Amino acid sequence: MIDLESVLNLEEQFYREGFEEGRQENLRHNLLEGKQYGLQVGFQRYVTVGLMKGACEVILENSSLPQLHKTARSIIDMIEEIPMDNEESNVVKYDKNLTKVKNKFRLLLMAYNRPPRDKGRKLSFEDIDNISKTVAGDVQGYIEIETNTTNPQVDFW
Repeated sequence: MIDLESVLNLEEQFYREGFEEGRQENLRHNLLEGKQYGLQVGFQRYVTVGLMKGACEVILENSSLPQLHKTARSIIDMIEEIPMDNEESNVVKYDKNLTKVKNKFRLLLMAYNRPPRDKGRKLSFEDIDNISKTVAGDVQGYIEIETNTTNPQVDFW
């Protein structure tokens, strides 16, 4: 005899299996997407730091002024103190130190570009920032703006 109750439960069983498969696939996709986003953001945060450090090393090699050497060396030392992990206290320290490094680096570039200087092209912080954006690209992300709880809008930035 055929058990009609088990036949009627097949739809529910397949629904649960399909739902669970979809949930697992979504979790794997979100994990991968989160890792990719984290790598991109991490790269973007540190590419500017690397460019500033490289510029300081070039200034150390190509300048004979002791004040430029001292400032470039102190910037390199400050960059090396910046924590490279993602702990909350270190993120705050990163932001604080990066502001100091950028300001000091701007002053270094202004002093480096001051006459007498070789007739070569002057280097500015905007040049470093533009190179950084060109190399690292922009993070593509979105936030949900809840103007209407039944129909949230998505705003890309």
